[in-house]
Amino acid sequence: MLDFKVRPFFSCSVLVTAVAVLAGQAVAAPVVLNHSFESGALNAFPGYGPVQNWSLTGNTGNNDATGPFNNGLTIPNGSRIGFMQGAGASFTQTVTGFEPGKAYSVRYLENERGLPTAEARHEVSLGGSIVVPGKNITRTDAYRRVQSQAFTATSASHDLVLSNVAGGVGDNALLLDFVEVTRAVPIVGNGGFDDFGLAPTAFQYNPLDPSVAWSFTGGGGVSRNGSGFQSLNADTIEGQQVGFIQGAGSASQVITGFEVGATYSFRWLEQSRGGAGGNDLDVLIDGVSVFGSHIVNDQLWNSQTSNDFIATSSSLTLSLVSTNPQGGDRTVFVDDGFFNFVAEPVPEPSSIVLMGLAFVGLVGYGWRKRR
Repeated sequence: MLDFKVRPFFSCSVLVTAVAVLAGQAVAAPVVLNHSFESGALNAFPGYGPVQNWSLTGNTGNNDATGPFNNGLTIPNGSRIGFMQGAGASFTQTVTGFEPGKAYSVRYLENERGLPTAEARHEVSLGGSIVVPGKNITRTDAYRRVQSQAFTATSASHDLVLSNVAGGVGDNALLLDFVEVTRAVPIVGNGGFDDFGLAPTAFQYNPLDPSVAWSFTGGGGVSRNGSGFQSLNADTIEGQQVGFIQGAGSASQVITGFEVGATYSFRWLEQSRGGAGGNDLDVLIDGVSVFGSHIVNDQLWNSQTSNDFIATSSSLTLSLVSTNPQGGDRTVFVDDGFFNFVAEPVPEPSSIVLMGLAFVGLVGYGWRKRR
């Protein structure tokens, strides 16, 4: 008579874990070492020298708030920045932790030293592919956020290269802070409202220019630091312009590049106009609120993050909306909007069942026959 005994080589807990992995998990991103240039020695004035964890070419180094290259700017993260003076200067690091086949973005804060007529020209490559094409930048009142195009990993490690390339103007220097690699997220066009170049202290309702990216309704527009809208407010902490909604109105744009089924959140800065009372603000994705209408009363800049939402399409409409429920002349300012990747898509239930059956089959295969 034959007697069979079960000898499983996969436990039930392993099976449960394996199925749970399929059910949509938070994503660990590759780590950029010394991403804000805080580690290692602060180089002696004027700052040329090595920067820990980075390979450098050209006239490069680090500065703190007193350094001549930072040139009086508020450092956005930590107490140091990296700088690249003139064409041919670069920072390079081999970054590990990529998952082949997954898409990633590079995100960082940048500015320019600010000597007369100077323009730096930045460029970024990841794994040999250019993800931030060359673009000239001039000094702004505060560091600006840059997000790269998507890059699909082909191995577990890739070289990240941030460069000041030919095409700049004058004695320029590119300044960098808070360099990170994240899972790829859709790019919010002109998320800091700085691409539409306003004259100092100017503002404009409903600017009609392709560089703005946003479409405005009602009392929506763009303001430069020190304008009539911001005269009683502190300057923005990102770039030098903000979006505003006075009374009832909105700012919206169609965003592409979502991964269907993946989970995202939206982050932004908000502030109330001084002397005018708080206006309300709601954030909508394809017409559905992902935060909830709330009155913005604080004249200081506050960072807000939406509730998580699952992308139902590769293209979704982002809307920032004010309904002015209190009436009167009320204005809310918004700035520095961008998306974060929260979790992988959740597989179809049938996929999870099939995975479970596959494990059951493997367990069955581990049985051994015994007389």
